[in-house]
Amino acid sequence: MAQLAPFLRQRFFDANGEPLVGGKLYSYEAGTSTPLNTFTDQGEGTANDNPIILDSSGEADVWISERSYKFVLADANDNILMTVDDISDIADLSIGTAKIADGAVTTVKIADGAVTRDKKAAVTFSSNSNSFITSDSGVDYTALSTSLQSNDRPLLLILEGDLVYTNGGSTVGRIKVKDFVQDHMSFQVGTSTASEVLKMPLYLTAFVSSPFPDISVTYNVVLNSGDGLLSIFNLKLTVVEL
Repeated sequence: MAQLAPFLRQRFFDANGEPLVGGKLYSYEAGTSTPLNTFTDQGEGTANDNPIILDSSGEADVWISERSYKFVLADANDNILMTVDDISDIADLSIGTAKIADGAVTTVKIADGAVTRDKKAAVTFSSNSNSFITSDSGVDYTALSTSLQSNDRPLLLILEGDLVYTNGGSTVGRIKVKDFVQDHMSFQVGTSTASEVLKMPLYLTAFVSSPFPDISVTYNVVLNSGDGLLSIFNLKLTVVEL
């Protein structure tokens, strides 16, 4: 990025705004009358005379070292026009890419108490039943029953197994998962077609947003064969707290 160029040469003027031809610039250590050299170039290879005699344009090359100076400006007759003390070199103001110090960024700590509910799902219970189940029309058979204590968080119910269903009439089979108040899952098995044979893996899910708090809840898997024959193997009910 471009920058404003510095003064190429120092130039001085008299009280009338005219170039200070033949003027004199004295340089001293800051706060003293001890002479301190200035230089004709940045590399400090050649020292200026002290005082510096300004040219016909009132100009001179004035480079200073890493010291603090006092300057006294006078005209050609040594009449003092100006005194300026405590002058030092100007710091390099160029800006480059900033580097973040090693270790300046650390792991952000979540405030204590900011997370009130564990978001990672945890299995509360998982029960299995290797069952061969048949039922007559209108008969409910409790295939699996279990309890969950202090049930005050949302739940995910997962029902798995291997299903074989043979339809014998117009009334089809049904699988439910329920507690003692309401049905959470209800799945129709088969169609009304007579003599239908259905073989399929069983995988059903249900979300319980507002379980009963702080009481013992029994979840039942209820099977009804309708007019046919319902067989389920490797029945598994999993309840996951969210």
